[in-house]
Amino acid sequence: MHARVVTNHIQAGKMDEWLALIRESIVPSLKEQNGFLGFVTLVDRQHDQSIGYSIWADETDLAASETSGSYQQQIAKLSAVLAGPPAREVYELTIVA
Repeated sequence: MHARVVTNHIQAGKMDEWLALIRESIVPSLKEQNGFLGFVTLVDRQHDQSIGYSIWADETDLAASETSGSYQQQIAKLSAVLAGPPAREVYELTIVA
């Protein structure tokens, strides 16, 4: 399994709007993609930060979600509440408990 981890800085006072976009747009879009297994969002309201990670069956499915343009479309939807560009990283999942 692989995970795409995206760290975001959210505009002050926009965290609830951010979370609504994640629930109503991002997660439904991810669920339509091959190899998608799950999504987790962590928030730090005090510092207006969020970490989201999507879990994929394999690296090929994760890469396909990006080359299809889907990732870029979702980030564009979120740009209204972001305080800056997101930081994106990819990891191999080695332990899931």
